[in-house]
Amino acid sequence: MKSIGLSSLLALILSGCAGSPNSANVEMSPEGIERLTNVALTDVQDIYLKETNLADLVAAGLQRVAEDYPPANVDASAQSIRISHGDTELHLIAWDESADAEFWSVQTALSLERLHGAFPAETAPSFTALSDSFMIGLTDGLDGRNRYYSPQEVSSRIKRQRDATGTLGINLISKGSNWQVGRIYSTDLLESQLLQSGDVLLEIDGTPVSRLEVWEVFDLLAGEAGSPVVLKVDRPGVESPTLVTVSRREYGGDTVSAVPDGDILDILVTVFDRRTADDLRSSLRRVTDQSETSYAGIILDLRGNTGGLLYTSVEVANTFMKEGSILTTRGRHPDSFQFFSANRKDHAEGLPIVVLADGQTGSGAEFVIAALQDQGRAIVVGGNSFGSGSIQTALRLPNRGELQLTWAEMYTNGGYSLENRGVLPTVCTGGEQSFDSILAELRSGGGIIDRATRTREIDPDDEAALKAHRALCPPRNDAQDFSLEVAKTILQEPGLYDQIMALDGGQHSAAATH
Repeated sequence: MKSIGLSSLLALILSGCAGSPNSANVEMSPEGIERLTNVALTDVQDIYLKETNLADLVAAGLQRVAEDYPPANVDASAQSIRISHGDTELHLIAWDESADAEFWSVQTALSLERLHGAFPAETAPSFTALSDSFMIGLTDGLDGRNRYYSPQEVSSRIKRQRDATGTLGINLISKGSNWQVGRIYSTDLLESQLLQSGDVLLEIDGTPVSRLEVWEVFDLLAGEAGSPVVLKVDRPGVESPTLVTVSRREYGGDTVSAVPDGDILDILVTVFDRRTADDLRSSLRRVTDQSETSYAGIILDLRGNTGGLLYTSVEVANTFMKEGSILTTRGRHPDSFQFFSANRKDHAEGLPIVVLADGQTGSGAEFVIAALQDQGRAIVVGGNSFGSGSIQTALRLPNRGELQLTWAEMYTNGGYSLENRGVLPTVCTGGEQSFDSILAELRSGGGIIDRATRTREIDPDDEAALKAHRALCPPRNDAQDFSLEVAKTILQEPGLYDQIMALDGGQHSAAATH
């Protein structure tokens, strides 16, 4: 069994860890495909969170190849996989229950070698292209959080990190032959609204991006930090393409915004990147040291924050906690059993905290919320979080690509898994409640989802129970979100924060002033 160790556990939740600085494409051969497949399938057997049928994964990989390179065809049954090219059968894989990773790697290499030879020489896909296609299909056969990164993607990412290249702080979603802007992680870009989630990229500095690979698009977006980049985008609701000019930001930066709003400090954290925890602490020091304001509290806005690096998430929770459990992780692999607790000073010096969450708050951001909530360090306002309580690790492959595998689940201080259930807020602003009705209930001594309800034991495989649990704070049917206004009232109205904390069983002492 492969040993991973704590360093790999801390590698990532959503982002891959870097490979060799000299990562570049390795031209594949049948022997290379055999080695690649053997390593990948062995990793899945040893590390993946759930026990998996290797035959199903190989079938999924070969079927992806058939989709990408017609007229290849793959028929999978209970005991065999048939590979053909048009009407010509190329290879038949028959197996029994004892078939291991070595068997499947040999059969995969044979299948792709014979498929390669069935195409005319001038149109035959390369072994590299076939192996990349197979690996994408293999990971598609696992849960939706696993991914194969090609050598080109890994090399491109490492170069940007190594050279501290400027970037935009966005992720991209494949939409056919186009790339759509997904999450925006740069706080400046998010607040400027120059680029919006849902925009479809058409050109970057005049270069069309349709049909480019994702690593090629990010290479076009890269440049000196602070330099401008001109984007042509197709924006929903706008008839003609729009030209926008935005500035590149430093790689890994601009994920934290801390702005005083009267006697409240508003902190927005968009993602947990490499510099996020340090930037968060620096922002806290800068704002509080330069201000003569006696702050009533902090609003930590994690709405839309989909997580990021595990060690950063731990450090963000540590920023606001002196002691107590942060989270526990466990999976099938022995190294996946880990325990994290707070062991540093509270950089907010006891100031009351209200955390904002919504249905897009996921992964590392969820366990930060749960840790602060379970330890009585914060009141959570908003909606039920997404419910992605798993951890991924990035494993290097013989072709210099990477395999991102789910290998552990996160458990909160309250003892429950975040997977599928998410974190319920203390104060729900979902459903059809109005701002006034929520505040009226809170002032009368009610209006919260209590600790016992939030942390109650639920069978993770009981879909009906999970659905009922999440329904305690349903999403809104309208576009209103007054979580921020509710949070401000809780912090500014005398005694209301402490009343809610006491009702929930939390402990809160008078905060230091600044």
